[in-house]
Amino acid sequence: MEQTYSQGKTGKEFILLLLVSVLFLLCGCYVPVVGTVVTFVWAVPVCCAVLRCGIALSSLMAAFLAGLSFILLGPYDGLVTAGAMALLGLFYGVRIKEKASPGMTLFWGILIVAVVEVLYLFAIWKFGGISFEDFRLSFEEYMTEIYSDPSVAELAVAEGMSVTAYIRELTTMMSQILPSFYFISVMIAAAVNFLAAQAYLKKRTREIRLLPPFSEWHLPWWLLWGVVLALILLVAGNGLHADGLVVAAKNIFICFAPAFLIAGISLLRYYFAKWRLSGGVQVLLWIVLLFFISFGAVFLILLGLADTVLDYRAASERKKKNNGGHEI
Repeated sequence: MEQTYSQGKTGKEFILLLLVSVLFLLCGCYVPVVGTVVTFVWAVPVCCAVLRCGIALSSLMAAFLAGLSFILLGPYDGLVTAGAMALLGLFYGVRIKEKASPGMTLFWGILIVAVVEVLYLFAIWKFGGISFEDFRLSFEEYMTEIYSDPSVAELAVAEGMSVTAYIRELTTMMSQILPSFYFISVMIAAAVNFLAAQAYLKKRTREIRLLPPFSEWHLPWWLLWGVVLALILLVAGNGLHADGLVVAAKNIFICFAPAFLIAGISLLRYYFAKWRLSGGVQVLLWIVLLFFISFGAVFLILLGLADTVLDYRAASERKKKNNGGHEI
């Protein structure tokens, strides 16, 4: 009797998670604003199905959702949806079930959606008849429409520059760094999906391995190779006058910047707690960094880079142990 009840309960939970997944997919296809929000939890039902219903049923759900994605969205957009919903959810679920490292799970999840995005961009360029030039022209038309309002043009365009020249310059700059914004958006979606899955499963399943507290987040040192690659491409591009290498270097820098920014915020949060600053002082300091956002962002990115190299928190703990458990 207990086995029958357990199987019936699993079946009901599987159907519920499947219905939620289909609802998420339909919202993503046909409801613009809600659909955008839903992409940040797309993978959660499949991920939960792995732990609640088993790998066999969750694989069946992932296959069904992937097929439905291609039917509703076509081969190109369906590829992204199937990757973000089915493949990512299945991967996260298996890793969480195996109690693998949450940090590495998040890293590989981000890498999976980045590879899917590369395949998507390659597919629409090679077979879909759409190029980055089309995106550039669409963006230029959009900006021309915005700056057709004289009041907007007066506020944004520098004195002595025509609106046409400003739009052309802005369009050229944005078209160069457009790939990095695509990758950043999918990386953020992958990260939020993982955090949402962990938050839900923490309440439903006790024995899962969670990410450490935010103030203890630290990036692995080997991510610095991405920065090294960007620097090499930048130097080579400037030396050889190869604009393509310079553009590639810019995009790599921009893709890595959010990770180092988060690492810098985490380190600063760690020291705020260590120095026992009051809540009011902490809020004031964050407001100052937000008010001077250009300086604040660069400062936090450099702080995250330095912490990735030197790992201040681990060094502080070693120092504490070497001094009998007390800092000098």
